[in-house]
Amino acid sequence: MQVSHSSVRLALVAGLGLGSAAGSAALAETNFLGIEKAAYDSSVPADRPGFFDNVNLVPKGYFIAEGGVRFDDNQGGGSTTTIPSSFLVRSGLTDNVELRLGFNGYNLNSPGEDGAGDATVGFKFRLHDETKWTPAFSVLPTVSLPVGNDAVSKDKAEPEVHFVFGKSLTDKVSLYSNVNLAERLNETTGNYDLETAVAIATGYSFSDKINGYAEYYTILPENSGRDTHAIDGGFSFFPVPSIQLDTFVGTGLNDATSNIFFGGGIAKLF
Repeated sequence: MQVSHSSVRLALVAGLGLGSAAGSAALAETNFLGIEKAAYDSSVPADRPGFFDNVNLVPKGYFIAEGGVRFDDNQGGGSTTTIPSSFLVRSGLTDNVELRLGFNGYNLNSPGEDGAGDATVGFKFRLHDETKWTPAFSVLPTVSLPVGNDAVSKDKAEPEVHFVFGKSLTDKVSLYSNVNLAERLNETTGNYDLETAVAIATGYSFSDKINGYAEYYTILPENSGRDTHAIDGGFSFFPVPSIQLDTFVGTGLNDATSNIFFGGGIAKLF
């Protein structure tokens, strides 16, 4: 049987194509959960250090671990040091979904009783990408689980949802906003009260390695407690794209929050 040169060439091309596809599949990197890692070459999208959340998600297949230390000079005297503060492990499950596991930290109260805070479990969903005229939009449902020490823990779980917005105004200036709704346990009645929180922030990129932000936020309880009003600001430094170091400082605008609070932390993408 005779085989034409054209048939041989077709067979070689097909073989090379199959080999290339197999090689690409073999080179696809996955994490230990078996999720394929997305192509990503930007800096770590940390939620730290402000009150507002980052509208961006962890890239698919990646993890972020973030946390720090915070000091509060309390109204009426005394102080609280939280270690680690705002500790989170975040996992990119898909391009539009991340899993979030958190710990509210260990509180060192002076005076007062020390104790470990509660844990949190939640997700972040990207619902809309930024366009020329509209902001990016994500939703973050989460629940606080009463696993901490009695001195600082709640008696029941507390669900909440964050509506997160972000918009780039220029190459260097961005706007961010949160609207948070939470069910807070009223320790007196044993019932839940609605708590609304709103944050508005602006960010500025000084360079590829340094960002800054300034923020105002308020916490508005429905029935019990007084409204909280505060401002804060800080800087983030990226020694390498996968690591963020940050620092922040803020003050209460009324006597329902801390006189002054400050701290710093780290976030690592891996």
